[in-house]
Amino acid sequence: MAEPETLGPQSGLPLVFRGDQVSLFDLNTAEGKKRIQSGAFSELHRGSGAFNPAAHAEAELQAFRNLLGEDILSYNLRQLYASLAAGEDPAAAYRMAKQAHAKIIAGHFEDGNAAQRKAIFQDLFANEGRRASTDNYNHEADFIFATKRADIAGCYGPVVVVIRERQPRGLDLNRIAAASKYYNAGRFFKNAIRLRWKTMVGDYILDDDEYLLPSYVSAAEVSGIVVRSPKAKVISSHVAAADKDFSIALKAPPILRRYEKKMAGGFLTIDVFDGKNQLIAHLSESQDAEPPAGMQKSPETLPAPIQTAWNAYLQKVRH
Repeated sequence: MAEPETLGPQSGLPLVFRGDQVSLFDLNTAEGKKRIQSGAFSELHRGSGAFNPAAHAEAELQAFRNLLGEDILSYNLRQLYASLAAGEDPAAAYRMAKQAHAKIIAGHFEDGNAAQRKAIFQDLFANEGRRASTDNYNHEADFIFATKRADIAGCYGPVVVVIRERQPRGLDLNRIAAASKYYNAGRFFKNAIRLRWKTMVGDYILDDDEYLLPSYVSAAEVSGIVVRSPKAKVISSHVAAADKDFSIALKAPPILRRYEKKMAGGFLTIDVFDGKNQLIAHLSESQDAEPPAGMQKSPETLPAPIQTAWNAYLQKVRH
């Protein structure tokens, strides 16, 4: 891959820290910065979960916990928090984990040699689970790959988390890829000869408008969930670099439920809709909350694991 001259990966990435948040905004191309500042990525979508009915309920529950702020979206940050949480106040452990995680990201990009930094940089484009780090650390799990396209996110996983950044800090990957001529004829024919269908579909369809978020996403930035059917026609392939099998849907499957989070009168409120936009449930921290007026009621009920998680959350915030 030809490296974009304007990015200077040989000298490390220009990481900016705002508190314990990492920002890569300055790494964007001029066009990418304009797109971000114009609001092109004001709403991001992150597909997760497997196209497997047996794993669907657990993926939806985890996303719901992200919505409530009771789970952490970033995989490596979640692991770090788990290692610090024993015997610590949860808020203090979370604060320490965020600070430690920010230092880890800075260390991998700023302290390594030029070849190491270049390998990490390239792997963020490929997003195939490679381990460029010499200690086998999965640096890609420090980042959250998202898209502005809700339908595209639904191809990567049937449970889509909706994110609204409070302050732009990510990368417009497509503008950087275009500047570096990443999607060139040589790459296309190489992948075609090797029958890398997943990579080809990703390059020209699924990675359109891809956005890379560093470090962690706060609960306040998680604004909703779109739950799609786990049944879909998929392309499956084995990625040797990660030693894993990956499946991508040819088309985003139908929507089963939507969760929309907002603050109403100082209380957290979540409206849950079915695939026909009918109200399944109106969840609120307030005991006096009323469902939206004029909203058609769905015959469906809230999934039992979600109802249990919500009841447990209310027990904590009301007592």
